[in-house]
Amino acid sequence: MLQLGQTDNRPYIHRQSAFTTPEGTIAKGKITDSQVLTERLKKARLKHRWHNNRVNLVLSSQVVYLRPIILPPMTTQELAKAMRWEAEKHLPFPTDKAVYSYTCTGEKLLENKPSLEYLLAAVPKEIADTLAEVAVRAGYNPVGIEIAPVALYRSLRQNGITNNRVLAEPMLILEIGHECTNLLVLQNGHYQFHRHLNMGIGHFYDALLSGSVPDYEAAQRRLFGKGLQAGDELTQAVSELTRKIDQSLDYWTYQPGFAESKCREIAICGGGASIPGLTEFLGEKLHMKVKLYNPLPSVNGGINHQAPDAEIDAAKQGALYSVAHGLALRGWLR
Repeated sequence: MLQLGQTDNRPYIHRQSAFTTPEGTIAKGKITDSQVLTERLKKARLKHRWHNNRVNLVLSSQVVYLRPIILPPMTTQELAKAMRWEAEKHLPFPTDKAVYSYTCTGEKLLENKPSLEYLLAAVPKEIADTLAEVAVRAGYNPVGIEIAPVALYRSLRQNGITNNRVLAEPMLILEIGHECTNLLVLQNGHYQFHRHLNMGIGHFYDALLSGSVPDYEAAQRRLFGKGLQAGDELTQAVSELTRKIDQSLDYWTYQPGFAESKCREIAICGGGASIPGLTEFLGEKLHMKVKLYNPLPSVNGGINHQAPDAEIDAAKQGALYSVAHGLALRGWLR
């Protein structure tokens, strides 16, 4: 959880909170124990002095349907009607039982005519309603719901696509979460491709538990303490992740217009970015230059301007807050 303030039109960290999601409360992106999750979120609300209780919520890409849409320029009213028609045509569930939204991801020429690229995102209404209900019962006031890839894309845009550089070559972004990994490909600051991989920190815990690690707490200490060690169960699990990444990139380059494209650089963020040895391992196996994506040093121009109790080491913990940073920017940067 991250709350930004603004002074002189520049954001600064106002409050933050990070905690482990209670085991068994979320499975495959869906809330499975709303009562326990509600109590945990309520505890975070009472512990920190948030400016107010208005929140933006994020849905896992595991439960979201995503589709790129290309349309000619049109008015806001025309766009809403066009997207309604696209949703009815493409969604695998009825639109009256769905919550959907869209965001513009760039411009392109289509048959020598200017067009706009959009990303259409939709989720079954019951999943979105459950998330909102949990937030309300915990004492928050939800003002928006979106998906992790869109929030991450906003964070990247705010930061000039890492280190204030707009890259002409495609760049791979990996956000390694607990249940899954979000894979994004960006070029010239624009969205090109996304895929969620059903593998994350939880799968690394399972790999360790299948070996000599006795319990979940020990697996957590082992994962973030010693990290990867040659030949162990964890290294085998991360090797499987690299295989899934390679498969996704192969699929992307088979798409029209991307045959000659190649990613040479990876930016890693999310909770998995803190695993010792992971960045080096991915760089070696994928033959790419690897860096951490940390949005927080750019907040307030790199000055760690915080409220007194906003205790966060931006240099060490920033990668964990990549999606939260994008959510906090919602409304400031579309």
